[in-house]
Amino acid sequence: MFTTLYRAFLRVRRRETRATSLEELPPGDQDVPAEEIDRTVRLDAMTVMEALQGVDEVFRAPLTLFYLEELSYQEIAEALDVPIGTVMSRLSRGKAQLRAELNQAGKSGRKIVPFDDAEENQAP
Repeated sequence: MFTTLYRAFLRVRRRETRATSLEELPPGDQDVPAEEIDRTVRLDAMTVMEALQGVDEVFRAPLTLFYLEELSYQEIAEALDVPIGTVMSRLSRGKAQLRAELNQAGKSGRKIVPFDDAEENQAP
């Protein structure tokens, strides 16, 4: 029971240290660049979620746990009962499939953030 409570405590502490409010940043870093705001506005969350559904289940589970649930590699390995190396491999391959799905969605005329700045600069 102590181990479970200790892991829960560490998970909460890790999430607290990741979250940084704008007030805690130095004055020059508090301003969000306009380009980043523009990129965020163009991002279509539904497109991303639909693209995620197009990823194979074996790769979707680690992606979801890592990016949406914010679990560590070790926590994902324990949850899926696979070695940590397998988690890393599945995340890499899952991200590749997700990129391909998003590129496909971008070609269909949906609003998405391009993966390369070069692609963005070539757009009319």
